Amino acid sequence: MSVVLVRKVSLDDIQLLRSWRNLEIVRKQMQFMDLISRDEQRLWFHGLKADRDSYFIYSLGSTDVGCVNLKKIDEVAESCESGIFCGSAEFLQHWVNGLAYLWVCHLAFDKYKVRTIRATVNRENHLALGLNQSIGFRRRETGDSEFVNLELTYDDFVAKALQRDRLLKLIREEAV
Repeated sequence: MSVVLVRKVSLDDIQLLRSWRNLEIVRKQMQFMDLISRDEQRLWFHGLKADRDSYFIYSLGSTDVGCVNLKKIDEVAESCESGIFCGSAEFLQHWVNGLAYLWVCHLAFDKYKVRTIRATVNRENHLALGLNQSIGFRRRETGDSEFVNLELTYDDFVAKALQRDRLLKLIREEAV
């Protein structure tokens, strides 16, 4: 089995992220659907706050696959937002996406000590909705919006601990 790697996004990675983010298969699932320019990507990266935002590229073997993130990390409210996108149509339904997302949720609870993770998912993105629900996310609101708000509590995440712990043994961190 190939090794799954995760690494913090660096300045050297931002144009790769932009190319993935500008793919139609990714853009059409996002709240912000416009094409992102090189300058906009650079501004976004320099606007990240180390204590509030953590973005990671995940790879399978030597192939970069996608990005997982935690943002708006709030130590007082013990909450954050999470997200994931896959940068390759060939890996869209691959298990590596679920493992990377599981890892970043584990990171939120373990390192950042949050009690609640929120996610916003396009109502038509059945892959992402299924992935979130398999980890333990629950619908927080139902509205007429084209996006669904989800929430994962620490207790719901721990309830799936046995499955999670077996899967997390398959991932290797590099300079997280």
